[in-house]
Amino acid sequence: MKNPNLGALGKIEHNEMIKICEYINHNKTVSSTIGDIENSKEKIQQEVDLLSQLKIDIIKIGFFDESYCHLLEK
Repeated sequence: MKNPNLGALGKIEHNEMIKICEYINHNKTVSSTIGDIENSKEKIQQEVDLLSQLKIDIIKIGFFDESYCHLLEK
């Protein structure tokens, strides 16, 4: 799930994600992006945790600068 009107990794609203997940009753593989957010470990972890609670199967994270890739090491 993503909203391309909000950028390459535009995130849809949390309540819309809930509606979609409920509609498909988790019978399909679901992927979603964490959105175009600040590259900080805390913000990335917060968004990943939020999507994990919805049981999103594939969580997409984008990096706009290679120097931020170390944030996922832990």
